[in-house]
Amino acid sequence: MATAKVIIQGENRMKSALKGAKGDITGFSLSITKLGSVLKKAFAVTAVIAGVKKLGSALKNTLTNDFAVAHRAYKQLSIALGDDEAYKGVVENISRLTKADSIWTSRTRLQDERSSNTRQASF
Repeated sequence: MATAKVIIQGENRMKSALKGAKGDITGFSLSITKLGSVLKKAFAVTAVIAGVKKLGSALKNTLTNDFAVAHRAYKQLSIALGDDEAYKGVVENISRLTKADSIWTSRTRLQDERSSNTRQASF
C-alpha cells in the first residue's frame, strides 16, 4: 500500500510538473511569435527606408546628370552660334516650346481623364 501511495504521489507531481512545463512552453511560443511579428515589422520599415533613400539618391543623380547634359548642350550651342543675341533667341524659343509642351501635355491629360470619367459614368 505504501508503494502505491508513493507511485500515485510521484504521478501527481509529474502531472503538475508537466502542466507547468507545458504552460512555460506555451508562454515561450507566444513570446517568440510576438518577437517574430515585431522583427518582421522592423525589417519592413528598414526596407522601406532603404528603398526611399535609394530612390532619392537615384533622383538626385538623374537630375544632376540631366542638368549637366543640358548645360553642356547649351554651352556647345552658344559656341556654335558665336553670337550672344542669336543664342539668347534660341534659348528663349526652347523655353517657350518647353512651356507650350508642358501646357499641351497637361491639357491632353485632363481631356483623357474627363473622357475616362465619362466612360465610367456611362456603364
